[in-house]
Amino acid sequence: MRRRFTAFAAMLMIGAMVAPWASAQIQDVTIREINFISPDSIQALNDAGVTLDDPRIENAIFNDLLRDTVRVRAVVMSDPTLSGLSTPNSEGLPSRVHFFVRDTASVTQGNAGMGLQIVDGSWQENGVLSLLVGDVIEIVGVVAPFDEVMQVAPVSITALGVYTDFGLPASILDPVVITTGDTHKVVGQDNRIQTNWDNLADLRGQYVRIENAIVQRRDISSDRPNWTFSSDAGVTQVYIRDLSLAYRNDRD
Repeated sequence: MRRRFTAFAAMLMIGAMVAPWASAQIQDVTIREINFISPDSIQALNDAGVTLDDPRIENAIFNDLLRDTVRVRAVVMSDPTLSGLSTPNSEGLPSRVHFFVRDTASVTQGNAGMGLQIVDGSWQENGVLSLLVGDVIEIVGVVAPFDEVMQVAPVSITALGVYTDFGLPASILDPVVITTGDTHKVVGQDNRIQTNWDNLADLRGQYVRIENAIVQRRDISSDRPNWTFSSDAGVTQVYIRDLSLAYRNDRD
């Protein structure tokens, strides 16, 4: 039986195909380095108060690893067979498979910034559907963004074993407990809800749990349901749109 995640836990993620840009040299990095945003950029984002559709964001929330080829060692955090984000191709197969990993260095360095989405357009060659939660893998791939999050398009994926083979504790698979106020904040006299830029690098791609949350609204009028929830009585909210790891498209 495949291992499953606890209910009411989620990945902070947005998925899409990643363009195959790459540099010739492979760099050994941590996932935290991929997610890193400079303090000056965070300050500029806070000062500008920009929202996610502002063109200034791309220059601020990424770093010099963008479009480079990197190598990381990580533990699989989500089941690739439930990626749920890719429309089937003409053969009825997903055009890409999405899954999440956490850097093995998080055991000694902490979970902040150590979560990452892998977007694999060569999933059949890489054998990702055989991976299970808790497997340790080495990923060589290209760093690229989708909106405000970081992703890696793998060139190769090597399965190394399970986390216990490396003496890693079971806690490496635990979610990080956060609030909706950790991801968003209220700004301005009109009480707009905006990304909490101070925490973006720590939380994007992260496996999280938000406790005591209340659904604020929902829309199930289409085949792409969306809803918002809040853990502070509606002061800040998180918007979910069609991102379930077990809901649609390539679930079969």
